[in-house]
Amino acid sequence: IDLAKSLMGKKLTKLILHNNSLGQHGMAFVAEVIRGNPTLSHLGLIRNRLDDNLEAVTDFAEALREHPSSSNLVINLDDDQLGGKAEAFSIIIGACANAESITVKSKNLYSQSAIAISQFIAMNHSVKIMRFPINNFKVQDAILIGQALQSNRNMHSLTLQHGALCPLSECSKKALLKSLFDTTNMNSLVDSNHTCLITGISQDLICNLGRVNDTYNPFVNKKKKIFSA
Repeated sequence: IDLAKSLMGKKLTKLILHNNSLGQHGMAFVAEVIRGNPTLSHLGLIRNRLDDNLEAVTDFAEALREHPSSSNLVINLDDDQLGGKAEAFSIIIGACANAESITVKSKNLYSQSAIAISQFIAMNHSVKIMRFPINNFKVQDAILIGQALQSNRNMHSLTLQHGALCPLSECSKKALLKSLFDTTNMNSLVDSNHTCLITGISQDLICNLGRVNDTYNPFVNKKKKIFSA
Protein backbone atom coordinates (compact mmCIF):
# COMPACT_ATOMS: atom_id res chain seq x y z
CA ILE A 1 0.00 0.00 0.00
CA ASP A 2 2.84 2.39 0.88
CA LEU A 3 4.56 1.59 -2.43
CA ALA A 4 1.34 2.28 -4.32
CA LYS A 5 0.96 5.63 -2.56
CA SER A 6 4.54 6.57 -3.44
CA LEU A 7 3.77 5.96 -7.13
CA MET A 8 0.55 7.98 -7.21
CA GLY A 9 0.59 11.06 -9.41
CA LYS A 10 4.09 10.37 -10.73
CA LYS A 11 2.93 10.69 -14.35
CA LEU A 12 4.20 7.20 -15.09
CA THR A 13 4.02 6.15 -18.72
CA LYS A 14 5.09 2.55 -18.11
CA LEU A 15 4.38 0.03 -15.36
CA ILE A 16 6.20 -3.28 -15.82
CA LEU A 17 6.26 -5.91 -13.09
CA HIS A 18 8.28 -9.13 -13.41
CA ASN A 19 8.15 -12.42 -11.51
CA ASN A 20 5.60 -11.66 -8.81
CA SER A 21 2.79 -13.65 -7.30
CA LEU A 22 0.09 -11.00 -7.48
CA GLY A 23 -2.48 -12.11 -4.94
CA GLN A 24 -5.52 -10.10 -3.97
CA HIS A 25 -3.45 -7.30 -2.45
CA GLY A 26 -1.01 -7.35 -5.38
CA MET A 27 -3.87 -6.93 -7.85
CA ALA A 28 -5.23 -4.08 -5.72
CA PHE A 29 -1.77 -2.45 -5.83
CA VAL A 30 -1.67 -2.61 -9.64
CA ALA A 31 -5.21 -1.21 -9.90
CA GLU A 32 -4.34 1.67 -7.57
CA VAL A 33 -1.20 2.58 -9.52
CA ILE A 34 -3.16 2.49 -12.80
CA ARG A 35 -5.79 4.84 -11.36
CA GLY A 36 -3.17 7.17 -9.91
CA ASN A 37 -1.29 7.63 -13.19
CA PRO A 38 -3.56 8.86 -15.99
CA THR A 39 -0.52 9.20 -18.28
CA LEU A 40 0.14 5.44 -18.25
CA SER A 41 0.46 4.05 -21.78
CA HIS A 42 2.17 0.69 -21.25
CA LEU A 43 1.23 -2.01 -18.73
CA GLY A 44 3.39 -5.12 -18.62
CA LEU A 45 2.76 -7.95 -16.15
CA ILE A 46 5.50 -10.39 -17.13
CA ARG A 47 5.80 -13.91 -15.71
CA ASN A 48 3.56 -13.09 -12.79
CA ARG A 49 0.84 -15.28 -11.33
CA LEU A 50 -2.32 -13.20 -11.29
CA ASP A 51 -4.84 -13.91 -8.57
CA ASP A 52 -8.17 -15.35 -9.73
CA ASN A 53 -10.13 -13.82 -6.87
CA LEU A 54 -12.99 -12.33 -8.86
CA GLU A 55 -13.32 -9.26 -6.65
CA ALA A 56 -9.64 -8.42 -7.15
CA VAL A 57 -9.79 -9.23 -10.88
CA THR A 58 -12.91 -7.08 -11.35
CA ASP A 59 -11.29 -4.13 -9.54
CA PHE A 60 -8.18 -4.48 -11.74
CA ALA A 61 -10.37 -4.70 -14.84
CA GLU A 62 -12.35 -1.59 -13.86
CA ALA A 63 -9.10 0.34 -13.43
CA LEU A 64 -8.16 -0.62 -17.01
CA ARG A 65 -11.60 0.17 -18.41
CA GLU A 66 -11.85 3.59 -16.75
CA HIS A 67 -8.27 4.70 -17.45
CA PRO A 68 -8.33 8.10 -19.23
CA SER A 69 -5.56 7.06 -21.62
CA SER A 70 -7.04 3.63 -22.31
CA SER A 71 -7.20 4.29 -26.07
CA ASN A 72 -3.38 4.47 -26.15
CA LEU A 73 -2.75 1.67 -23.66
CA VAL A 74 -0.48 -1.23 -24.61
CA ILE A 75 -1.23 -4.23 -22.40
CA ASN A 76 1.15 -7.20 -22.12
CA LEU A 77 0.15 -10.09 -19.84
CA ASP A 78 2.52 -13.04 -19.56
CA ASP A 79 1.02 -15.55 -17.12
CA ASP A 80 0.91 -19.29 -17.74
CA GLN A 81 -2.01 -19.67 -15.34
CA LEU A 82 -4.23 -16.87 -16.63
CA GLY A 83 -5.68 -18.70 -19.61
CA GLY A 84 -6.82 -21.54 -17.38
CA LYS A 85 -8.87 -19.15 -15.25
CA ALA A 86 -11.68 -18.75 -17.74
CA GLU A 87 -13.85 -16.27 -15.85
CA ALA A 88 -10.91 -14.09 -14.78
CA PHE A 89 -9.52 -14.14 -18.31
CA SER A 90 -12.88 -13.10 -19.76
CA ILE A 91 -13.24 -10.21 -17.29
CA ILE A 92 -9.75 -8.86 -18.00
CA ILE A 93 -10.05 -9.17 -21.79
CA GLY A 94 -13.47 -7.51 -21.67
CA ALA A 95 -11.97 -4.52 -19.88
CA CYS A 96 -9.47 -3.89 -22.71
CA ALA A 97 -12.05 -2.71 -25.24
CA ASN A 98 -10.43 0.71 -25.70
CA ALA A 99 -6.79 -0.41 -25.59
CA GLU A 100 -4.44 0.07 -28.52
CA SER A 101 -2.84 -3.36 -28.20
CA ILE A 102 -3.35 -6.55 -26.14
CA THR A 103 -0.81 -9.36 -25.80
CA VAL A 104 -1.46 -12.44 -23.69
CA LYS A 105 1.10 -15.23 -23.41
CA SER A 106 -0.24 -18.26 -21.59
CA LYS A 107 0.16 -21.98 -22.13
CA ASN A 108 -3.32 -22.40 -20.71
CA LEU A 109 -5.25 -20.71 -23.51
CA TYR A 110 -7.79 -23.36 -24.47
CA SER A 111 -11.32 -23.36 -25.92
CA GLN A 112 -12.87 -21.32 -23.08
CA SER A 113 -10.33 -18.59 -23.76
CA ALA A 114 -11.04 -18.80 -27.50
CA ILE A 115 -14.73 -18.21 -26.78
CA ALA A 116 -13.91 -15.07 -24.79
CA ILE A 117 -11.53 -13.85 -27.52
CA SER A 118 -14.03 -14.50 -30.31
CA GLN A 119 -16.81 -12.69 -28.43
CA PHE A 120 -14.49 -9.74 -27.86
CA ILE A 121 -13.44 -9.59 -31.53
CA ALA A 122 -17.04 -9.86 -32.74
CA MET A 123 -18.01 -6.77 -30.74
CA ASN A 124 -15.80 -4.67 -33.07
CA HIS A 125 -13.97 -2.78 -30.34
CA SER A 126 -11.35 -0.18 -31.22
CA VAL A 127 -8.40 -2.46 -30.37
CA LYS A 128 -5.93 -2.46 -33.26
CA ILE A 129 -3.59 -5.30 -32.30
CA MET A 130 -4.26 -8.59 -30.49
CA ARG A 131 -1.54 -11.18 -29.87
CA PHE A 132 -1.96 -14.65 -28.39
CA PRO A 133 1.29 -16.22 -29.64
CA ILE A 134 1.27 -19.18 -27.24
CA ASN A 135 -1.96 -21.16 -27.06
CA ASN A 136 -3.59 -24.55 -27.36
CA PHE A 137 -6.34 -23.64 -29.82
CA LYS A 138 -7.87 -26.39 -31.93
CA VAL A 139 -9.64 -26.23 -35.30
CA GLN A 140 -13.03 -25.41 -33.78
CA ASP A 141 -11.43 -22.53 -31.86
CA ALA A 142 -9.83 -21.16 -35.04
CA ILE A 143 -13.19 -21.39 -36.82
CA LEU A 144 -14.86 -19.48 -33.97
CA ILE A 145 -12.26 -16.71 -34.03
CA GLY A 146 -12.39 -16.59 -37.83
CA GLN A 147 -16.17 -16.16 -37.77
CA ALA A 148 -15.80 -13.33 -35.26
CA LEU A 149 -13.30 -11.58 -37.53
CA GLN A 150 -15.92 -11.29 -40.26
CA SER A 151 -17.82 -8.73 -38.17
CA ASN A 152 -14.73 -6.80 -37.04
CA ARG A 153 -13.67 -3.72 -38.99
CA ASN A 154 -11.19 -2.12 -36.58
CA MET A 155 -8.48 -4.66 -35.84
CA HIS A 156 -5.31 -4.36 -37.93
CA SER A 157 -3.31 -7.34 -36.71
CA LEU A 158 -4.01 -10.70 -35.05
CA THR A 159 -1.29 -13.13 -33.96
CA LEU A 160 -2.20 -16.69 -32.97
CA GLN A 161 1.11 -18.34 -33.78
CA HIS A 162 4.74 -17.55 -33.17
CA GLY A 163 7.03 -19.95 -34.99
CA ALA A 164 7.36 -23.37 -33.41
CA LEU A 165 6.02 -22.14 -30.07
CA CYS A 166 2.47 -22.60 -31.28
CA PRO A 167 2.19 -24.83 -34.34
CA LEU A 168 -1.41 -24.39 -35.48
CA SER A 169 -2.70 -27.21 -37.67
CA GLU A 170 -3.16 -26.63 -41.40
CA CYS A 171 -6.94 -26.84 -40.92
CA SER A 172 -6.81 -24.16 -38.21
CA LYS A 173 -4.75 -21.87 -40.42
CA LYS A 174 -7.11 -22.30 -43.36
CA ALA A 175 -10.14 -21.65 -41.13
CA LEU A 176 -8.60 -18.37 -39.97
CA LEU A 177 -7.51 -17.26 -43.43
CA LYS A 178 -10.92 -18.06 -44.91
CA SER A 179 -12.36 -15.24 -42.80
CA LEU A 180 -10.10 -12.86 -44.76
CA PHE A 181 -10.53 -14.34 -48.21
CA ASP A 182 -13.64 -16.50 -48.62
CA THR A 183 -13.92 -17.42 -52.29
CA THR A 184 -17.07 -19.54 -51.93
CA ASN A 185 -18.80 -16.91 -54.07
CA MET A 186 -18.51 -13.20 -54.80
CA ASN A 187 -20.79 -12.26 -51.89
CA SER A 188 -18.69 -14.21 -49.40
CA LEU A 189 -15.56 -12.59 -50.80
CA VAL A 190 -16.99 -9.09 -50.43
CA ASP A 191 -18.20 -9.91 -46.89
CA SER A 192 -14.76 -11.14 -45.82
CA ASN A 193 -12.65 -9.16 -43.37
CA HIS A 194 -10.61 -6.54 -45.26
CA THR A 195 -8.83 -4.82 -42.36
CA CYS A 196 -7.00 -7.47 -40.31
CA LEU A 197 -3.64 -9.05 -41.14
CA ILE A 198 -3.15 -12.46 -39.50
CA THR A 199 0.56 -12.69 -38.76
CA GLY A 200 2.74 -15.77 -38.46
CA ILE A 201 0.73 -17.80 -40.99
CA SER A 202 1.65 -18.24 -44.64
CA GLN A 203 -1.06 -16.75 -46.84
CA ASP A 204 -0.11 -19.16 -49.63
CA LEU A 205 -2.47 -21.68 -48.08
CA ILE A 206 -5.46 -19.91 -49.64
CA CYS A 207 -4.25 -17.53 -52.35
CA ASN A 208 -1.33 -16.17 -54.33
CA LEU A 209 -1.64 -12.58 -53.12
CA GLY A 210 1.41 -12.82 -50.87
CA ARG A 211 -0.16 -11.27 -47.77
CA VAL A 212 -3.90 -10.74 -47.37
CA ASN A 213 -4.98 -7.35 -45.97
CA ASP A 214 -1.44 -6.00 -46.12
CA THR A 215 -2.45 -2.33 -46.36
CA TYR A 216 -4.34 -0.12 -43.91
CA ASN A 217 -6.87 0.65 -46.64
CA PRO A 218 -9.75 -1.88 -46.64
CA PHE A 219 -10.91 -0.72 -50.09
CA VAL A 220 -7.50 -1.49 -51.59
CA ASN A 221 -7.42 -4.86 -49.82
CA LYS A 222 -10.87 -5.75 -51.11
CA LYS A 223 -10.02 -4.70 -54.65
CA LYS A 224 -6.88 -6.87 -54.65
CA LYS A 225 -8.96 -9.90 -53.63
CA ILE A 226 -11.65 -9.29 -56.26
CA PHE A 227 -9.04 -8.98 -59.00
CA SER A 228 -7.25 -12.10 -57.75
CA ALA A 229 -10.49 -14.12 -57.66
